[in-house]
Amino acid sequence: MKNMRKSLLFLLAALTILTVFAVGTAFALGVGSTVSNVQLKDSNDKATAIPDLGNKVITIFYNDPDVADINDPAGDALKAQKFPKDKYRGLGIGNLKDTWKPNSIIRMIARKKEAKFNSTILMDDNYVLKKAWNLGNADEQSFCIIIDKNKKVIYFYKGKMNAAEIQKAIDAIKAAIK
Repeated sequence: MKNMRKSLLFLLAALTILTVFAVGTAFALGVGSTVSNVQLKDSNDKATAIPDLGNKVITIFYNDPDVADINDPAGDALKAQKFPKDKYRGLGIGNLKDTWKPNSIIRMIARKKEAKFNSTILMDDNYVLKKAWNLGNADEQSFCIIIDKNKKVIYFYKGKMNAAEIQKAIDAIKAAIK
C-alpha cells in the first residue's frame, strides 16, 4: 500500500510538472502562430504600431542591442534579394529593456541602421512585443520572425543565423510573396 501511494504521488507530481511545462510552452511563438499588432516606439521615440503588418510579408529582427549586429549578414542577404516593396517590408525592433546602454545612444545607432538597410527600426522599451508574442528570454538574443499577409508566422529563428537559415528565410519570403 505504501509503495502504491508513493507511485501515485510520483505520477501526480510528474503530470503536474508536464502540465505546467506544456502550458508554459504551448503559447510560445513559432511557425503557424498568428500575431497581433502592438504599440512600440520609432527611433525618434514616437508611439507607433508595426507598419504594414497584415498588408505585406514582413521580416522582423527583434534584437537585444548588445547583440544588434549578430544577424547583419542575414539583413544584407535579404536586402540583396530586392523583394518588391509593394509586397514586402523588413524592419528591426530593438529590445531596450535588456541592455545597459542608454536609450538615446541606441536610438542614434538605430537611425544610422535605418539609413544603411533602408528599413524601419522600432524600439520596445518595456517588453511589449516580447510579452505579446511570448518570445521568452530575449536577453542577449536576436530573433528573425517572418510574417505573411495573414499575420501568420512563416519563419522563426532565435540566435545567429547561419547560411542555411538565411536561405530558409529567403525561401519563405519568396513563397509568401508569389
